[in-house]
Amino acid sequence: MYLSFVICILKSCIQFLHTSFNIIHPFRFFIYN
Repeated sequence: MYLSFVICILKSCIQFLHTSFNIIHPFRFFIYN
């Protein structure tokens, strides 16, 4: 039960990081070029 809860939190954190990276990435691309 606890393990599935931790996995759920990890998945949501990964999804959040992935979304943040997708939002930030075009700005980084713009800055580097």
